[in-house]
Amino acid sequence: MLWVLMVLIVGDSRAQAINPYKGQLELPVDLYTEDGTLLRQGETFDLEMRRENSQHLLVFLKHGKTVARVNERPATEQEANGALKPVVGTIYLQEGQPSEKVSRSTTWFDFGRVWKAALRIYKSRDPGSKAVYFIIHERVGSEECSRKAFTLTTENHLKDDLRQK
Repeated sequence: MLWVLMVLIVGDSRAQAINPYKGQLELPVDLYTEDGTLLRQGETFDLEMRRENSQHLLVFLKHGKTVARVNERPATEQEANGALKPVVGTIYLQEGQPSEKVSRSTTWFDFGRVWKAALRIYKSRDPGSKAVYFIIHERVGSEECSRKAFTLTTENHLKDDLRQK
């Protein structure tokens, strides 16, 4: 019995690693990852939310090559309290090939397709905040969803760290 449970858990993590959620995004602003990677405004990226080593990653790809990887992190108090404003419309993600950008729809069904996850991008209402939040709502049941949060910034913090040294 225990062996069967272990096979199911391993099988589930492999399925997530093989079939990440995918979509496309044209960046509305320059963004920086925690490691200082610049993602330029106006560029279109393929996005993937993957699960690797029991951690969720948001991966930005260009021409099939990884440009940046962002680790999941817990939601902030600001996010939980809803003090955020949308940056772009909803982007629906699905397993397999990247989907086209679709905005302002609230259903899991659009154009006859079933969407597995929805990406929403927010910025703080505080004008001093440089954080940009990528929030992915993943459908886990017929009426339930889980939430994954990833943070990028509009300012390169590594550049500031180098100035202080």
